[in-house]
Amino acid sequence: MKQAKGVPIRQKLLIPMILLVIIENILLISVIFGSSLLSYVENKEKAIFYEKVSNRKNYLENEMLTRWANVNNTVQEVNNTMQKLIDTKKISLDTLDDGSEYCTPLLKKVSSKLIQLMRANQVTGAFIVLNTDNLEKKKEQGIFENKPGIYLRDFDPTSTPSKKNQDLLFKYAPKALTQSMNISHGKTWRPLFEFEKEREYGSYLYEPYQAALKEEDPTEIELKDFGYWSSPYTLYDDDTKVISYSVPLILNDGTIYGVLGIDISLDYLLQQLPNGELIENEQGSYLIGIESEKPGTFRNVLINGMIYSQAAGNRQITEITENKDDYIVKNQNKVMYADAEYLDLYGENTEFSSQKWALIGIVPKNKLLVFSDRIIRTLIGAVLVTMLIGIIGVIIVSLTISKPVSKLIQSVKSTKPSGDIRFIRTGIQEVDLLSQSIENMNEEIVDTAKRFSRIINMASIDLAGFEINRKENTVYFTSKFAELFGLEKESFFEVTSIDMFEELMKQLKGHELDRDKQKDNEIIYLIPGEKTRYVRLTLNDTGDYCSGLVENITDMMMEKEQIEYERDHDQLTGLLNRRAFYRIMKGLFCQGKSTLKITALVMIDLDGLKHINDTYGHEFGDKYIQIAADVFMDSVPDGTVVSRPGGDEFYILFYGYESKVEIEEKLYQLQNDIKHQQIILPGGEPFPLHLSAGVAWYPQDTTDSKIFMQYADFAMYQIKHTVKNQFGYFDMEAYRTSQEQYNEEKG
Repeated sequence: MKQAKGVPIRQKLLIPMILLVIIENILLISVIFGSSLLSYVENKEKAIFYEKVSNRKNYLENEMLTRWANVNNTVQEVNNTMQKLIDTKKISLDTLDDGSEYCTPLLKKVSSKLIQLMRANQVTGAFIVLNTDNLEKKKEQGIFENKPGIYLRDFDPTSTPSKKNQDLLFKYAPKALTQSMNISHGKTWRPLFEFEKEREYGSYLYEPYQAALKEEDPTEIELKDFGYWSSPYTLYDDDTKVISYSVPLILNDGTIYGVLGIDISLDYLLQQLPNGELIENEQGSYLIGIESEKPGTFRNVLINGMIYSQAAGNRQITEITENKDDYIVKNQNKVMYADAEYLDLYGENTEFSSQKWALIGIVPKNKLLVFSDRIIRTLIGAVLVTMLIGIIGVIIVSLTISKPVSKLIQSVKSTKPSGDIRFIRTGIQEVDLLSQSIENMNEEIVDTAKRFSRIINMASIDLAGFEINRKENTVYFTSKFAELFGLEKESFFEVTSIDMFEELMKQLKGHELDRDKQKDNEIIYLIPGEKTRYVRLTLNDTGDYCSGLVENITDMMMEKEQIEYERDHDQLTGLLNRRAFYRIMKGLFCQGKSTLKITALVMIDLDGLKHINDTYGHEFGDKYIQIAADVFMDSVPDGTVVSRPGGDEFYILFYGYESKVEIEEKLYQLQNDIKHQQIILPGGEPFPLHLSAGVAWYPQDTTDSKIFMQYADFAMYQIKHTVKNQFGYFDMEAYRTSQEQYNEEKG
């Protein structure tokens, strides 16, 4: 046989084999970086960050609306006091804002109410500004007049209040008032609000006052619709920056005579925004911004809590711009991520609904995506090591190949890639070295894969995954898969087919949470055990292949549940707050009579709470409220909606009953239980629980939810101002008589 001419086999195989190794690694890189796993992990890191910002937004919004802006009762008390002084001719509206001497009787009487408001709402300031002028016309004429009023400050509202109010400070108040009260005032104290020197009426006065002045009958508008949250400002000759919430003071005849409000210092507001919760070592920050005319860009930053990289100078946020689904922040050429969540501070179509506030969370990109970056670096390193080992092996193989190549090929053909690669030994040194080199290369690749798996298992985030190949009827899953679902590892690793895997997953069906509240490709499980665990399974099914990512989201779910609980419940009693009650009631009325059936709304007002607070202090007043809350919860059936909207008010909603008699039995039992409740006052003196309650019926009295509440409130009002300490049902005849009397007096 004629010997073939050509180059030696070692040289012939060297270049093709090296190219083969390179192509294999290119395919490996394509598989790794072409899949959605890395982008999915990165998106999940962002999602956790967005969830934290959203939860903090909900908390801050709840504080601003239900605690700090809870001024309605104080406004009503001030209006009542003002009306009495007008009726007794101790004050005249014609001279009210002409100077301190004309309004001092009013300010003396309401100063204690402002202090109570500050204590109850835990705010840094409270104020009343008196005015009867059209400020817009004054402003157009260039006239800025000083106005009388009170402005009190408390720089640490969370500390225990001083019984003698020594922790408070007067900023504005008449001299006669400061001399009669045991409250100090600093060098910046002024008897009047200094608008003349500032050449501007403060927005906290101008905006809500003028908004009410525009209305033909402001008494027909809810007070909260005139409420105004201001941008940061400082008082005259004062460095403390604050934001404020203020509402107009309106008498029953529609006369507007000033504003009442609270303020929150920026330092105190910053305490409500813990930067450390966004990312470790407080390298993130929160900002509060007011949306400008340009979408996606924020200016007028209220708080700059940036703590990122203190290594050099003052680093200020220079730009926040929207990029697809993210907000990108540029801070001295360092790219950061931001999430903007809008605060729902105003009702729709109200005077200030166009003023949108947002809470912005900001974190450095390299700190937010640290886990995905670590995965990318590890994968790149693994690919480079694999490529290097492969090329070295190819060179060795090509240099040692000799005659028994055909025998080696037969051995390679008979080797199964799914098991360990072991070639036969020919006894020829070159061939055996080639076989050994290929075996070593395989071991290195397997070891690299194992190292990567160990790195994944050592990560701080519990992750697991699986892939189903329907073409080959095979299943692959990572080692943590059984651990996350609380399954026995021994039985789990016996799974070798798709049917076995699906049968095993059916066992977890009972642990699934409500699918209606989840995304289409997600399933959330509640895994029981010594420590309850939330596990999220995300699926990607393309037909022939189905892959899934499993992650432990227990911390995120627990934090979400805690924040939702704090948002919807009263801190003192644990009952539903006003906002949660209205939401539940609105949902029930939307479902209609099929759900409500026979329903009763009980509005309750505690008798004697003011006496206990004034005589024995708020500590016993709080105990009195808690005793009432406990008896309400213990005496009503499960499913009854019990709420404390604020102060000494309580709502109880009985719904879904077949007859009125059933509810009356529950009310009778509730009244009996109330009779046996009491609080032990100092000295051992018992004080029974006294309350006045009004009851309205659905659908007997009305089917409109708003009118339903008005009727219950009217029934309670009738009891409160007549016999007291009783339950009374709504009387339509009495209600109509009251309305006719009111219209006659108004006319």
